[in-house]
Amino acid sequence: MTRTFQMLFHKLPGAEGVDLDDLVRCDPEMLDLVLGLLFHYDPG
Repeated sequence: MTRTFQMLFHKLPGAEGVDLDDLVRCDPEMLDLVLGLLFHYDPG
């Protein structure tokens, strides 16, 4: 999940070559989870 947060804000360096476009195509559920946490998390 940490890498997903990193992908939202900038492209990851290195040989992975993973970016937000890949995440949208390959793992939309993880993107939904991270966006939900980012915008709707209430620590109480």
